[in-house]
Amino acid sequence: MKETLLTLLLAAFLSCSNPFSSEKEEDLNYVKNNEWRTSENIAIVKKRMSKAKEELHTLEDVRELQRQFEYKDYDKEWITTIETLFYYDLYDQCDGAAVLGKWSLEQIGIPARIAELVYKPKDPNKRIFHSICMSDDNHIFITNKYVCEIFGDNWIEAVFTFPLFDREYEALHDEERTYYREHYVNKIQRNPWEEIEGIWRYNMK
Repeated sequence: MKETLLTLLLAAFLSCSNPFSSEKEEDLNYVKNNEWRTSENIAIVKKRMSKAKEELHTLEDVRELQRQFEYKDYDKEWITTIETLFYYDLYDQCDGAAVLGKWSLEQIGIPARIAELVYKPKDPNKRIFHSICMSDDNHIFITNKYVCEIFGDNWIEAVFTFPLFDREYEALHDEERTYYREHYVNKIQRNPWEEIEGIWRYNMK
């Protein structure tokens, strides 16, 4: 399939360094994730994490913990660790939610990873990232408070078309691969996402 101009522009856009990858920002990550660490605070965090871990047995338990996450809107140029997230009582931005989702899934034996959705505003000097968590089998998708289930194989389209997103993300950067919306989303077909009793499910079967 020939790449469109948009695809080429996005490829060039994504080839730029990730905003969290410079030495300065790696130092900032270290500072922000360690400035709270005193013996007293570490003991508090260990207790909180131990309690959360004891209560995680099923996907519904993961869902319940994720509902406790609170999105905090503030300027941030560093990535939260799971310990820092528990120190701040699960208040953070989307990267913290993804970190929490990955940690929680792994506590119940489900391997997971963190991926980034990319949106490019009209301003060519800006880009917006949204961190999500995906189970390694691509059947569980976590974004902020929501632990969603994907039935079928078209998980990439499922992520792009999640109804609660407030913008259309152009690309999904997943480990070493980048997927472009235009290649995976059929604008004519119905959206298979359904919310049933507060749980979002995508069913193409």
